Amino acid sequence: MIQSPPIRSARDLLSMIDALATAVIMVDESGRIVLANTAAESMFRYTRTEMLALSVDDLVPERFRSGHAGLRAGYQEAPDTRPMGAGRDLAARRKDGSEFPVEIGLNPIRNEDGFFVVAAVLDIEERKKTEEHLRRMNEALERSNLDLQQFAYIASHDLQSPLRGIAGYAQILQMQYASVLDDQANEHITKIIDTAKWMQTLILDLLAFSRVDSRARPFEPVDCDQVLQDVVGILAPSIEDAKAEVVWSELPTIDGDRSQLVELFQNLVGNAIKYHGEAAPVVRIHARRDSAGWLFGVSDNGIGIAPEHTKRIFDIFSRLHTQRAIPGTGIGLAVCRRVAHRHGGRIWVESELGNGSTFYFDVPDRMDDERGANHGSEPAHEPAEA
Repeated sequence: MIQSPPIRSARDLLSMIDALATAVIMVDESGRIVLANTAAESMFRYTRTEMLALSVDDLVPERFRSGHAGLRAGYQEAPDTRPMGAGRDLAARRKDGSEFPVEIGLNPIRNEDGFFVVAAVLDIEERKKTEEHLRRMNEALERSNLDLQQFAYIASHDLQSPLRGIAGYAQILQMQYASVLDDQANEHITKIIDTAKWMQTLILDLLAFSRVDSRARPFEPVDCDQVLQDVVGILAPSIEDAKAEVVWSELPTIDGDRSQLVELFQNLVGNAIKYHGEAAPVVRIHARRDSAGWLFGVSDNGIGIAPEHTKRIFDIFSRLHTQRAIPGTGIGLAVCRRVAHRHGGRIWVESELGNGSTFYFDVPDRMDDERGANHGSEPAHEPAEA
């Protein structure tokens, strides 16, 4: 067992205090500074000689000095050890008169020479700036979420009605005047109908993207086997048309937002069916435990994705194929990423052209109590290979 060498003298102790990165000041019963280390000199911008000629009141902003003597007297009557961060916000004053926020820890000492207080002082100016920056960012995020909720209302009411009208009138025009119009005119009308329907789909997808946060529900136990059964039911027409096979091993019950997990699996399985090659699609869903929680995978035998595109496909509106080649809005995987992030996890893909893809997402076992209601939060890092 390795032991630290004993402190042999007061000089050793003073040397140790002077080497500390934290500012340390000791004051006597009258409030006079009797000890200050190098960090305290640097913090308050006094020399050692100047510090030892000061009262501790000189380090307090002028507007607080009248009450500081009373606080010192009260502490002397009932001295106790106070750790940093205990109590109210405090401010200190430098030699040049500038003020800065501090945290102070106090330790009383009483010996044959009298009563003393050792104060450890921490400059928290940078931390306060960071906290203020985060506060402003959170306010901006809240405003953004409100804007998204407003968009959701507009999208679900004001935008879709005109599009339905355009598509409806174009269909009437096509049915009633098909024999009068030439082929080119009929083709133009068909394009109008298809474009209106595509815009409706785009609006609905944007609505789904915004509602990941604006209509988030508290987490509850979710049976992922039942989720997959629901997804297969929803996608039944696509599965039948593509002659696809969707299989999965036993899946766990996890804490989550059920409707969002249905949406996540629906997008992943739906994409696996949509982006298939010449062979009939085979989609396999699996899950396994790891050290942090559950890791899910959705594998297919489809056309695959080039390595240089495996990250950007999760960006909203990002598409690797034209609308004519493979219909879509480029929002589904962005929704998946948002859902995965809300559940405290990540999502990524491993793929190569012509050899299918496996989309992975993880769901940690333990999450903050607020995670289920935290809107738009994202992990700090994505996997190295995403």
